[in-house]
Amino acid sequence: MYPYILCFCGRSHGDLYDLFQALKRKKYDEFYAANNIDPLMMNYSEDARIELRDVFDQLGIELQCCKTRFLSEVMFDGLLVGNTGLNSH
Repeated sequence: MYPYILCFCGRSHGDLYDLFQALKRKKYDEFYAANNIDPLMMNYSEDARIELRDVFDQLGIELQCCKTRFLSEVMFDGLLVGNTGLNSH
């Protein structure tokens, strides 16, 4: 099942989520290898900027609002819901 990703413009992008994650991971792995960066030390590297423009182009995601939905993903977790009291009786 696809995750629920609905943009403010009304487009649904859940079907592209897994592919986006795979392409993004490949792009990050290539960047780490090319620049000899340990991913665990990314917080300490100020010059680490990874462009995802070509990933968005491959997926046909053109609007900035849609790109923002992918870059600001929020995963809902059952434990998080359980801790808020939303499912208490």
